[in-house]
Amino acid sequence: VSGLLSPINKKNRTQKTCPGYMRCEMFSQNNNKLNDELLTAAHEGNLVEIKKLIALGANPGFVSQHQYRTLTVSTTPFQALVYAAQGKFEFYKPIIDYFINELKIDINQADFNGDTAAHTLANNSGIEIMAHLLVHHLDLQKANKKGEYPINHALSPTHNHDAVDFLAEKMSAIPLDIARRLIHLKRG
Repeated sequence: VSGLLSPINKKNRTQKTCPGYMRCEMFSQNNNKLNDELLTAAHEGNLVEIKKLIALGANPGFVSQHQYRTLTVSTTPFQALVYAAQGKFEFYKPIIDYFINELKIDINQADFNGDTAAHTLANNSGIEIMAHLLVHHLDLQKANKKGEYPINHALSPTHNHDAVDFLAEKMSAIPLDIARRLIHLKRG
């Protein structure tokens, strides 16, 4: 498949064409070439290539696991898509809607760590995308394998007050330990 899809061809990929260039390079470490290319096409926001890859048999619901420096990183095509879409929502919205409406992707699908698109967006302050996905039943209450909710990611040391406020307002129930941290933040 590599070479058939010109924008995905590695020799054409540069830091200009791929937001999060290092992340795109990580995707080439899985065993299935079609799925690797799908991760990259989703991250690059290339709907034409996504459709070609799906037609060729790429699986939009697969979970990738790859090595990045000393970490083992896990992601899904939808997580790669929403990660790249932050700050560029209008460009990526048709692709996000294609994944939801045409491919019927589970937007709450977890990777190997139990993280979902909500965790990815909370960690990176993707409020506009989260608001759009809530209409499609994005689950803000789903904990990962460490027991962390998306709001835990928003409360990381480099937290974004807007993301924390958004999640606190939209969550139907907030665990007690998180509620205490929120109160402490409001006072401090």
